[in-house]
Amino acid sequence: KRNSINDVYQAQYASDNTFARRRRGHRKLKIDSILWKFIVEAIRCLWSPQQIAKRLKTFPDLDQTMNVSHTTIYSTIRALPKGELKKDLYPENKKRKANGEP
Repeated sequence: KRNSINDVYQAQYASDNTFARRRRGHRKLKIDSILWKFIVEAIRCLWSPQQIAKRLKTFPDLDQTMNVSHTTIYSTIRALPKGELKKDLYPENKKRKANGEP
């Protein structure tokens, strides 16, 4: 079983594992990377994050670390402070439905 020693649940062991996972955590998409620069330019050319993610998968010479999902792109943009890139992706005149879909 998970978080158990000799089939007995150990809360301290589970807690230690949780903190270890948090320390190992990292962002897949770093703001100062070449990949991020490509994504920014693509967004400014009015590509959607879905289009960018699919396009990255078609490049045969890129390694696996250069592939990101559209969800990763969206979450990285949302983590940025308000600025021009958010305005490019989320124009104010764009109507949004109540459940958050465009």
